[in-house]
Order: sequence, then structure tokens, then C-alpha cells
Amino acid sequence: MSPKSEFNAATTAAAEASFLAAVRAGGEVRVARFLKDAPALASAREMSTGWTALIIAAKNGHETVVKQLLKAGADIEGADSAGFTPLMHACLAGQGSTARYLAEAGAYAGRRNRMGMTAASCARGADFPSLGDEMERAAQNQPDALKKYWQREAGEMAGNGLQKPVAVRKKPVSFK
Repeated sequence: MSPKSEFNAATTAAAEASFLAAVRAGGEVRVARFLKDAPALASAREMSTGWTALIIAAKNGHETVVKQLLKAGADIEGADSAGFTPLMHACLAGQGSTARYLAEAGAYAGRRNRMGMTAASCARGADFPSLGDEMERAAQNQPDALKKYWQREAGEMAGNGLQKPVAVRKKPVSFK
């Protein structure tokens, strides 16, 4: 590797680390600056945990940062190494407002991780039963096309660990 490419790699790693620190802190202004200068950072991933920037923002309840990341192109279904999505992480942390926003924005509430858990079971398992009920209703009310897509993909992905992109929903989710 040439000195210039080593410098670029180190600079990129440092920028990602600084960006993820801003996301973790909920620094909306800093996150906005990073995304303006380098929109690709919306896809940044923490190497030690496999958490995406969107997972970090969701689990910490930084809803404005979640919105910024989605607007910049972050994958709403981008899961960690165990298959937990940003929606599942928000539910595990009891971040109801953020979880509702993610479901309304297109995150599939019925998706299962590698352990077979859904957003609803994540919320209930973390002792947030009312959030679990909301996510159960969200999964039931999401369009059939989205449900079929993820059911098909779950069968195809079994064992290979691949994450597939999700189609954008046209109809809003109802939590009633």
C-alpha cells in the first residue's frame, strides 16, 4: 500500500470513528455536517459490534439523527451480525418514539433476526410489553407485498447471512 493510500485509509477510519461518536452522542449539527461533506458515512458501520450508524442512533433514541441518516440513504433494514435491525435495537432499548418512526418510515416490524425474534418479541423480552403490542400491530398492518418479500428473503437468506434491501412502502402503518 502506498503512503498516500495508507493516509487515505487512516483518514477514512478516523472520519468514520468521529462520525459514529457524533451519532452516539446525538449531535445533530455535527452529524449534518459530516453527511453534507461525506454522504457515504450514512452507511458507516462499527467494526467491533457490526452496528450501523442507524442502529446506534435508534438504540439511543436520537430520532432527529435517525431521520438525517435515512434522508442520506442509510439502509433502514441494515442489520448487525446477529440480524438485529435498527427497529429491533430501538425496541430492545425501549425507544418507543424512534421505533414507531422507523416502522412508519418503512422498517418491516415482522422481520425475524437469526434467533427468530421480531421487533415485538425484542420489546417484550426487554420488558416493554406495550411497545411490543404496538410493533405486533404494525407488523399486521404492513402491506402484504412487504410481508411476502421478507418471507421469501428469509427463506433464501437462511444460513448465508446476507441482508437484502427493502422496497419503500407507499402506505403508512397504522398502530390502531
